[in-house]
Amino acid sequence: MMNTFCWQRKSWASSVTAKSAQAVFLCLVHNLMVCYEATLAKAGIQNIAEEKRREKILTERTAKVEKTGRQMPLIISGFQRLTQRTVKFIRWLRCFLWQTHPLDVLLLILKKRYATL
Repeated sequence: MMNTFCWQRKSWASSVTAKSAQAVFLCLVHNLMVCYEATLAKAGIQNIAEEKRREKILTERTAKVEKTGRQMPLIISGFQRLTQRTVKFIRWLRCFLWQTHPLDVLLLILKKRYATL
């Protein structure tokens, strides 16, 4: 979750209960973002530029590993890192929460941002 809330370095309080509550809250926010991204994907809004970048990196890593005579582990090659949300999405969502524009306009803005790296 470091990528999700990188500005949050301190706990709300120093007690175990407060730290636990903050951790639960951060997990809740992360899961809500995952659900919203899935909803956007169903609507056809996907970060294609990021997917291409990740695919390129995976291809390069696989080539390096195969050069040494080993195989890339399935956990790395088969799954996207599940704990990371893209910075574009997080920034858009933070702005989206405070905007008064219609949702269609905001989705077009996100789609445009997703088109480029």
